[in-house]
Amino acid sequence: MADDHLTFQSFLTALKAELEFKGKYEDVIKNFHSEKPVSEMFKYFWSLEEAHSNLGFSLVPSFKSEEKADSLRAEGNKFYQNNILDKALDFYNFSIMVAPHPDIKCSEFENNNVSKSDNNNNQKSKSLALGFANRSAVLFELDQFEKCIGDIDLALKYGYPQDQQSKLAERKSKCLISLNKQKDAQSLLESTITTLADVNLDKKKKEATRSRLSKLLQECQQGTTKKPQKSESSAKSFEHIFSFQNRVAPQLSKENPNMPGASNKVQMKYTKEKGRFLVTDRTVMPGELLLVEKSYASCPYVKPEVLSTHCCNCLVRCNNPLPCPNCAMAVFCSDKCRTTGWKGFHCIECPSLSTLAVLNLGQNFCTLLYRMIAQTPYAHLRDLLNNCEKENNQVNSEMKGFNNKGIFDTSEFASVFSLVGNIEHRSPDDLLKRASLAYVLLQLLIQSKSYFLDPSGESFSPDDKEILLLGSLLMSLVMKMPCNSMVISEFNVNIANKRECNNEDIGAGMFPLSCLMNHSCNPSASHHSYGTYKATYASKYLPEGSEITISYGYHYANDEMTVRKSQLKSAYFFDCQCEACKDEWPMLSNLSLKPSLKNSNSMKQSEMKKLWMQFQMAKENFVKSYENIAEGQVGKSEIKSCSDLVVFLDKNVTVPCRMYYETQEALKHCLERGTPCTFVSK
Repeated sequence: MADDHLTFQSFLTALKAELEFKGKYEDVIKNFHSEKPVSEMFKYFWSLEEAHSNLGFSLVPSFKSEEKADSLRAEGNKFYQNNILDKALDFYNFSIMVAPHPDIKCSEFENNNVSKSDNNNNQKSKSLALGFANRSAVLFELDQFEKCIGDIDLALKYGYPQDQQSKLAERKSKCLISLNKQKDAQSLLESTITTLADVNLDKKKKEATRSRLSKLLQECQQGTTKKPQKSESSAKSFEHIFSFQNRVAPQLSKENPNMPGASNKVQMKYTKEKGRFLVTDRTVMPGELLLVEKSYASCPYVKPEVLSTHCCNCLVRCNNPLPCPNCAMAVFCSDKCRTTGWKGFHCIECPSLSTLAVLNLGQNFCTLLYRMIAQTPYAHLRDLLNNCEKENNQVNSEMKGFNNKGIFDTSEFASVFSLVGNIEHRSPDDLLKRASLAYVLLQLLIQSKSYFLDPSGESFSPDDKEILLLGSLLMSLVMKMPCNSMVISEFNVNIANKRECNNEDIGAGMFPLSCLMNHSCNPSASHHSYGTYKATYASKYLPEGSEITISYGYHYANDEMTVRKSQLKSAYFFDCQCEACKDEWPMLSNLSLKPSLKNSNSMKQSEMKKLWMQFQMAKENFVKSYENIAEGQVGKSEIKSCSDLVVFLDKNVTVPCRMYYETQEALKHCLERGTPCTFVSK
């Protein structure tokens, strides 16, 4: 599979074409229908000679390349010399990603000893060392002194040329001085000056270096060193690069003991028509936190612009990442994340990421599904699957996913396995496609030679029983994933105009508890991403017993009703019966500008006057806060002003109305802007 055009879709098209040509398609498709067990469908598909001949492929290697690393570093040098530091940083990061890396044994990851291993085994990589050294220069210019020191240490560890090491020592000393660590700087300068005599430099360069280091040492001893001054325009040009803070998920004040990640005000209900869904068991105010759920699994999108800038493990943005030692497809924000990621999933995923990208499976959930399987050792998954199948056959529908302690634990595989796959609504052609996707994912796991391992850690080829077990599971999950996987986004703000902002999709996650919320075109809650966490806040006033609903991507204010219903039916297999659809609410452009009170005809004049005064007060507070909200200056008072107006409108005004929608949107914006965000330069 050397050509990029050989995608999964081209394989599937070729498979169908061959079956049609041989006159077998109609007979084959009869074996795919919703009444048939998934295991039988996959077993039949695996038996097809045409499946193996058309869906067969070899792994696409993700090569590290010294030549490519040197070329990228040279491009970075051009930008650095022209003081275009953001571009220089990008190219140095790319160079580090593709530079050959000293081998790291699996045992070193297991023992959390990655950062120490290379010094001991004397393995070096010149292009990697030069990449870290050059990146340290950019980090120094950007006043990222701790990060600069880290890169200098890595450059030395990977074999930075000895005759140039004094340059790094000088830079590191300046960083230490800027961090008020003068004693450390002094010690470093003294040792560097002492060892300079043994460095292979011509006499003129050696004396110039000694003079420069001695001067810096003298200043350090006298306490007269000054932080390098940068022009104000230069500093402002690049302030966006490290001005962001990665978001930290909020915490629930009180948690439901039976549903970790849910507020104690949230309960699960079940009806035959709706299945499982979430409701409030007491009054909830707009802006109140309902769920804070850690993903069962999550991954960045397999796109260069995401893979090179976001940690493969925790999904935070990292502008000075650490590379995967083996592939050129993944980066990590720290040694800790690299170790956790390798031990947790990347040792399986690493050989396959390039192939996943080339296959272009067409659905981001396939990459997420592959990670879900990769993070669960086969022997453990086999036992879990047997237990899940037994429980699903024994327990009532409303208790599926709960463990034997009566807890819906979203860190357990059972919570994922219990989610719906809508097999009863899928066409034979769709089921054939799902079997094909499962086949490809299974082949990736087999060819990785790192998933099917015996107790001693040796790779083995799965037998027919093992292939059927895992293939059937993959086919089942391929049906569950599109309806249940969720987007992970990053909130971006234009640093030049903080009123301009947007959510950018960077990955996908499986959040089994959040998946239980049904759709409404007039949702009562909204999701917010915090890396591998998903927080859900109320966007309405919710009395006790109210269903908690979210939008599956379609909203009455933005999407025409027939389009919403058609798209929801196609993707999620249900006819939307929310109030916005049943009552045919108009879109935003046709909403009334003036709110109208409920039951105003039967209301006394004094009651109307009192309500009008309450409305005016809530509206005035909201208008006062709106300017702060737009500028990103969000605190408790801004959230309260939005919440108070939403409560008043919910209780007293006929919906839909423009003010109600706009106040809800302002509240959601408050909840986004009230936490750290990523600043982008536009």
